[in-house]
Amino acid sequence: MIERVAAELARAARDPDQSGARRHAAVTTKSDRAIDEFRQAKELQNEGKLVAAIAAYERALSLRSDYPAAWLNLGIALQATGGTARASEAYDQAILHKPDYAEAYFGRADALAVNGEAESAVAAYRRAIEFKPTYAEAYTNLSHELGKIGRVDEALAAAKRVVGV
Repeated sequence: MIERVAAELARAARDPDQSGARRHAAVTTKSDRAIDEFRQAKELQNEGKLVAAIAAYERALSLRSDYPAAWLNLGIALQATGGTARASEAYDQAILHKPDYAEAYFGRADALAVNGEAESAVAAYRRAIEFKPTYAEAYTNLSHELGKIGRVDEALAAAKRVVGV
């Protein structure tokens, strides 16, 4: 976002005839279009039209690359179509733009688990729980991954947390 504002200011310095209000309107319009694309993508995703939803999320992100919710939902849609590598990249971008985004850590963990990276998945589930201590689904999946790698005591402790959450 800061880079875009700096670029707009530099462009304005080169073109003094462009008014500040017009520059602001252009930025706002671009952000509004990103939000519209995001909403359309969510509708398409809810309808099960994942390929179209992915395209709409990508359009939203081309307009506003610092949109954590769009990155998260892009990851979810990509993962649902079997694109776990690209989904992981999308989750990483969501985390980059919102470092405490529990749902993005959860999505990343799921993608890692699907790829057989249990240790990394465990770490990502723990991060999700760190940011959202009542995240029952994260505790459930953490318990499962810990069990897969033979850490039974930790798996049972995580499972007990689900009941306590």
